[in-house]
Amino acid sequence: MDRTGLDEEAQLRRALALDDDELAFLRAAALPERLAAQVAAARRGLALDVLWIVLPAALAYGGWLVTAPLLGPWLGLVGQAGLTNLLAAQAVGAAWALVDGFAGMVETASALPGFETPLALIAVLAALTYVVGLTAPRVRRQPAVV
Repeated sequence: MDRTGLDEEAQLRRALALDDDELAFLRAAALPERLAAQVAAARRGLALDVLWIVLPAALAYGGWLVTAPLLGPWLGLVGQAGLTNLLAAQAVGAAWALVDGFAGMVETASALPGFETPLALIAVLAALTYVVGLTAPRVRRQPAVV
């Protein structure tokens, strides 16, 4: 390295050096201890957050393991009787009723004076229709065993 590089380095070190007041302030702030306490508190909070996620999941899984053998035969009977199709049709009907109600709100809002183009509401209606279409269960007809 040439002599100019060393001079620039020394100048930079002098420029970044802290004076006595700044050093005293940093020592009084006790930054390492405070930082360690904040990290420890964050870790405790993270452990509680994980506990609130894992505990309900473990309880639900345990409940499923207990009830699945009891409900298994009944679920087959419900499927054969066509009740799953009925429940799916009811859920889809309720979702479409919600969308229809929203469409009614769009029509009402578009009838207000000064509101000629409700583009935002129509865009939201289109998005809701798309979501309902994606989440609607695929209803397939099964012959009822009677």
